[in-house]
Amino acid sequence: MSGLRSGLTEDVFRVCEQPGLAKMTKDRIIRNTLALFVGTAVGNVFSFLLMVYIARTLGDVGVGQYSFLFAFGYIIVILCNPGMGYLIIKDVPANKGITSPYANNILSVKAILAVVSALAAVLLLVSIKDDTLIVRSFMIVAVIYMINSVGSVFSNILNANERMELTALIDAIERAVALLVGAVLLYITRSLLYLVLALLISNLVKQLLYFTFSRRYFVLGPGIDFALWKRLFVRSLPFALSISFLYVYHRIDTVMLSLMVGDRVTGWYNAAYRLIDVIHYVPLLLVAAILPPMALYSREDTTILTDIFNRSFRYLVMLAFPIGVGMFLLAPRLILFVFGGGFENAAPALRILIWAEVLAFLNYLGGHLLNMIDRQKIYAAIIGATAVFNIILNLLLIPGYIHIGAAVATLLCELLVFALVYNCIGRYFFRVRLWSLVWRPALASVIMGVIVVKIQFLPVWYIVIAGCVCYFAALLILRGLNRHDRDALYSVLDVTGLGGRSKH
Repeated sequence: MSGLRSGLTEDVFRVCEQPGLAKMTKDRIIRNTLALFVGTAVGNVFSFLLMVYIARTLGDVGVGQYSFLFAFGYIIVILCNPGMGYLIIKDVPANKGITSPYANNILSVKAILAVVSALAAVLLLVSIKDDTLIVRSFMIVAVIYMINSVGSVFSNILNANERMELTALIDAIERAVALLVGAVLLYITRSLLYLVLALLISNLVKQLLYFTFSRRYFVLGPGIDFALWKRLFVRSLPFALSISFLYVYHRIDTVMLSLMVGDRVTGWYNAAYRLIDVIHYVPLLLVAAILPPMALYSREDTTILTDIFNRSFRYLVMLAFPIGVGMFLLAPRLILFVFGGGFENAAPALRILIWAEVLAFLNYLGGHLLNMIDRQKIYAAIIGATAVFNIILNLLLIPGYIHIGAAVATLLCELLVFALVYNCIGRYFFRVRLWSLVWRPALASVIMGVIVVKIQFLPVWYIVIAGCVCYFAALLILRGLNRHDRDALYSVLDVTGLGGRSKH
């Protein structure tokens, strides 16, 4: 496949300019991406507001305790996530008839694993923490993760049927309930225990909605087909390993900081991470929208798969670079503006973590491409090696550099994943022409950064708006936006009903 063109030349995404199935695919991707973008953006705003209220109510120690609880709880996700849910998204788009047997059997497996893993996690926490508040709060967190692990089957069914607008709406509703109930209980009690209780309530609402809307796509019934269990286990093992390694990789730093340094420093580190989370959903929603078409064309037409990937990669670069430069320059002011006094030490970590997130944008897309072209074992090996590397780096850097060391470890790991993932894509599929995709957004971001430095005296929101205008103006001057981008904009307007007549 190395002969496929990977740059955004005249014929890139040419298939999606043809009538028929390919155009329907592009419109479907745009519609799903918009639905996910709006719904997830709203949900992330609610989550962010709740975290700000937690920070201003419980302080840096409270944020550290809260972050530790949910990071440690990922043990449950690792133990009860055999990767089978990914098979629903991968297999169902091409064969809707397998939805019910897949869903029912995966529900049975996950229910058993959820109970066992939650008990194991609680026993492990009791052995390493003697704080009664933390232990009691974690018992509620364990129930939350049990419910989410089993209920994820229903969201997988909706995603496999490309009902992203429903998953986005449900997630936004869940976040709204969490914000409302959490803020009220936190205001009344000032207690971490009641905060996690509020999150349990919001998660119950979410899973009930997921179940209700997914019922039209499958028939709920017994799922005790041991032969199918075995086949699913074997096929999903690489996905399970990748997911487990990713959770270890992304959460182990918080757990290690809490155990090695304490809750206050953990609070600083996670304050920086919460600002990163505001943009982390961008690659997640894009990949969620394109995953069913990628799964379909990974079997039918690798040329279309290549074009979908190139377009997605390019847009992620165009979004990630200016965000990285802007947050690097404004980190101290953003931390103070959002979290207030007591979190100033989070700014240096934010300046490092934002560049790790820029790489994570591209790594997430590349990892899913490897899964789509049946190189999931290689991707699992990459993430596994990186998870081990991350633990070693944290052990070496946290004692001397505390949360700054943890941030550096995260950045180095993302660099390693990027190098390995895109080397494998070039070896087994096609070579991504990185320079041709990167240089214009990078230069436009530098120009924007110079302007931002010059107007630091302005309020933060003014700087953000001015920076956005400068970036897109620079991108236009550098011809970083081409006719394909205009066509994509017309498609967005057509899909949303704002475009008048079609441009195709």
